[in-house]
Amino acid sequence: MTQIRSCPPGTAAQVTQQQHEPAKAIRGQTLKDVARVRNVALRDLQAANPQIRNPNQKLRAGQTVNLPPTRGVICKATPTASGQSDTIERVRPNLFAQVTRTGADTQPARAWQHGNATPADRQLRESAFNDVMQGVRNSGAQLDAADRARLQGVLEGQSGEQLAKTAQFFKQHVAGSPNALQAARTFLDLKEKQAKLPASVAGRLNDETIQTLTRAVADRRGPALAGAKGIMGQQQALDAADAIAKMSPKDHTALDGLLRSAGTGGARGADPQTERALILKAVAARRDRIDTEKAGRWETLRRWAGRNTNAMNEVSAYAAEIRGKPREELLKKSTTLDLNEDAKDEALQQRWLSSCGATVTQMARAEADPIYALDLHKRAAEGIHPEKITSYEAVHKSQVADEQKKMMREAGVRSLRSRGQESESYWGTNLDTDDKTKLLNSHVAKHTNKTYSYKQVEAGRQGLEAALNRIDGNLRRGGDVPVLLKSGDEGHYVLLSDVRNTRDGVKYLVTDPWDGKTTWVKREDFLRGQIPVTGGSYALRGSFE
Repeated sequence: MTQIRSCPPGTAAQVTQQQHEPAKAIRGQTLKDVARVRNVALRDLQAANPQIRNPNQKLRAGQTVNLPPTRGVICKATPTASGQSDTIERVRPNLFAQVTRTGADTQPARAWQHGNATPADRQLRESAFNDVMQGVRNSGAQLDAADRARLQGVLEGQSGEQLAKTAQFFKQHVAGSPNALQAARTFLDLKEKQAKLPASVAGRLNDETIQTLTRAVADRRGPALAGAKGIMGQQQALDAADAIAKMSPKDHTALDGLLRSAGTGGARGADPQTERALILKAVAARRDRIDTEKAGRWETLRRWAGRNTNAMNEVSAYAAEIRGKPREELLKKSTTLDLNEDAKDEALQQRWLSSCGATVTQMARAEADPIYALDLHKRAAEGIHPEKITSYEAVHKSQVADEQKKMMREAGVRSLRSRGQESESYWGTNLDTDDKTKLLNSHVAKHTNKTYSYKQVEAGRQGLEAALNRIDGNLRRGGDVPVLLKSGDEGHYVLLSDVRNTRDGVKYLVTDPWDGKTTWVKREDFLRGQIPVTGGSYALRGSFE
């Protein structure tokens, strides 16, 4: 991205004004929340919405919020040898100044191949394409040429009612999402999977299921910026699709019934789509136990006996437990992070002085598996974030503390110093990176369907840039990255769960198990080795990916 103060010599400045589709408020959001999420000045948002007098007033779910137009300056240069002209765009801080090729970053990757399509279908294809492009751009990202060509191919393959439904889906659920890039790529990947499925299971990954999974990636978890990440990540949606395609017929019948029953008979605020997203996320976390080709011997025997797998039984029990519950409650108990960005810290806390590694392992598993997350909340009688972390109940009568202790002992730490009994002569040690890797592969890998390895940061700014670029890729695909920080000889593990482009630059969502605090940290703070956690200043030393 290139910031400019004036147009270069030989270029002509053109003032632009770009209109945006109105946003739909999420239950509990205020006008201030919308301004922060959309990266627009509050005064501009208020001017565009004079009907909302109080910026702190909670909005109705689905309430329309008009977005102010984006004004900027485009400097057009002389054509290049390729026939395109370089465009340098200066925009207000709510978008990102960048150097692009005119007609490249949001335009079709190739000429449309409409064939014998009606004029209405041609127009609808191009309109749907533009909605996705605008949504991706508004989220501070862009779809590369290969993905734009894939999107064109999908739209060219549709017509009539199917095309109309796809276009409406893009406009309603992708164009306005802060996760538009991830949602678009998820949709395209799922369409490719759909085309490759054998005829015997092709109907399982139908357009309705693809849209449900895409929405699970697009729909944010909360009104604050910390809640901007989707309920599912891009890779989780693909894992769920693999499980759906490869599960037994009996398991698929059970899953189909669970999805159709979502949101029924519930309280006010229940949301069928959120329930479906969490059910499918639980399926993704059990992909290999459900897959008929990868499941263990006992699961195979259950299928031969005409019974559901234990993994599907777990999903069924979970679906019954969450059915009809308010969306806000479901999402709060599907994570151990604090996504509210209010004055109260509510993330999971470590119960022992040196159990940060075990606690981050719990966090990472809870982010991958909503069944485990809910179970952790239920087992924490004192709360995952106790009012008094040093209390006897928070440590010695806590199932959460017992699980952390068990993990630490599994890693070779035999004695632990309690946060509530610092004066006693216990000794403890932080987990080394090998032991931390083992914990992740023992407790988390089976739910994220990946094997973890430790990647040490190379010395110097270039090494930090390379590490952060790699971490960025994992986070933008919806993964979570445990990292090791150090201050002198003192090590500390935290969890990175999101990365966002903001008016203040790139920021990472960091959850610190010591304070039980989730906060945004600037990329520049990582590069300077001044990451503010546990009341100190730490440097990034390695990541587990």
